[in-house]
Amino acid sequence: MSGWSYVRGPHPAILHGRTMVALAGDGATERARALLTSIGDETTLETVLEVLIADGIGHAPDFFVGQVDGGSLSAFLRGSATVTIEDERWHRSTLDARQTRTWHDIALDGVARFVVGFDEQEERPDLRAASDGELDARPGPLGIAAVFYRAAEPTARLMTLTGAPVPEQTLDFTDGFPDDLFAPVTDDAAPQAPAPQAAAPVVAPVAADARFDDLFGATGLLGVEAAAVRAEPEEQAAPAQHGTAGEASAELSGLLCPQGHPNPPTRETCAVCGARIGSAQVATVGRPQLGAIVLPDGRRIAISETMIIGRSPRSERTGGSALPTLVKLDGAPGDVSRNHARVFVEGWNVLVEDLGSANGTVVLSPDGSSRRLRSGESALLTRGAALDLGGVRLSVEDVP
Repeated sequence: MSGWSYVRGPHPAILHGRTMVALAGDGATERARALLTSIGDETTLETVLEVLIADGIGHAPDFFVGQVDGGSLSAFLRGSATVTIEDERWHRSTLDARQTRTWHDIALDGVARFVVGFDEQEERPDLRAASDGELDARPGPLGIAAVFYRAAEPTARLMTLTGAPVPEQTLDFTDGFPDDLFAPVTDDAAPQAPAPQAAAPVVAPVAADARFDDLFGATGLLGVEAAAVRAEPEEQAAPAQHGTAGEASAELSGLLCPQGHPNPPTRETCAVCGARIGSAQVATVGRPQLGAIVLPDGRRIAISETMIIGRSPRSERTGGSALPTLVKLDGAPGDVSRNHARVFVEGWNVLVEDLGSANGTVVLSPDGSSRRLRSGESALLTRGAALDLGGVRLSVEDVP
């Protein structure tokens, strides 16, 4: 199942083209009705946002307003709206706006699939598989408990052993088909044996739901030396993350205070000088430092690019942008893995991801709550939060 789908529930939602709007809480139904009369093909996300906050931000419902363009997701999140995102390599990020007074602005590339909900979501081990009761979303108003987006999977190609591709056949399904079109069909006739074929055998295509799509066509003939058994290193270097949902653009949409400091569009006062931003216009700004990680020895590591933190961090060199910053925790105990956690930025947001550490990564929120991340799981970091890496505590400061 690809494209938009949903599970029925009590929250009003609207699907129009590439845009999905989902609302919850007080005033959600009234705002949805107002949107139905104003949304059109040329409606931007900013226009939808203006309708939602027309009575003031204090009266706005919780909302997800998102638009998908290829593998890019642009969205606004407010209140209890939560989005869990996966890229092509199953790296997962979960974002919400519970710690904000206004909304979160998200701009991500490399998004393969995601799910949006407002209530506590059950754990979804694989967003590629449709959940129970999931339905295709048709344009117009919907009542949802959760809404999903999945990019279309690449079509497997049949190849002969000589390398000549077998012509593909594409079926164009439209909404005009009856609902029972795909009902099971029984056939009492005995199956006919296929006629012998003189053509060369073909290689079976990889199953669409296999987890090894990236290995298709990568098999080659190796020499005897490649079969030798050698000792594995204790830990592999953390792969550099390029071109995924964890890599942010160097330019952002933001607000400039009277002193010229760039700020997220959600700020009412400047995060640098404290001046009121007022009714400043949105401008494209270079991404500034988004706070700092403070180590136990007092070192401050500015958050501007990806960093790998651990007892002895390493990172593979891959093509593309620069390597991440490697942050070594001097004197860290053995409970801290060599590559323990990754801190990275998405838009104006700062996130942390556990890199399969032996003892996990714990995110301590300013309100005293805590959350332990599993391998590959990420969480949003806010001002005043802290990280516990195998008993070593790091502070997060000055996140705008």
